[in-house]
Amino acid sequence: MQFELEFCDREPAKVTVIQDGPIANIWLRKDITEDTVDNGPDGTPYKIWRCNTLFFQRIGTPSVEEIEADFDAIAEQQIAGGRTVDERIGATEQTVADNGKQLETAFQALAELGDMIATAGGEV
Repeated sequence: MQFELEFCDREPAKVTVIQDGPIANIWLRKDITEDTVDNGPDGTPYKIWRCNTLFFQRIGTPSVEEIEADFDAIAEQQIAGGRTVDERIGATEQTVADNGKQLETAFQALAELGDMIATAGGEV
């Protein structure tokens, strides 16, 4: 999950929360900027807003104020798939350890294959 570029015809809120029963639909917006679109020589220019938007759902009824108060941490957690930094570090360390074990097994198999080739070559 990541922030995606969004265009709006009116200034968007930094945080929007819309409840749908027990589920909160949440939009986080950052880098909100106003721009004017030139509609050609015969057209009237009009304003648009650009922003980077992250949408996710959460069970519960969070308020806009709660989300705004922890905006950066919530955004980071959503981008990370709901895992904390410590959880992501732990998963990365486990992956590295698993890869090391797989390499060790492959090297042992390669060494055994080398021994078999050397033995077979000596019997000719």
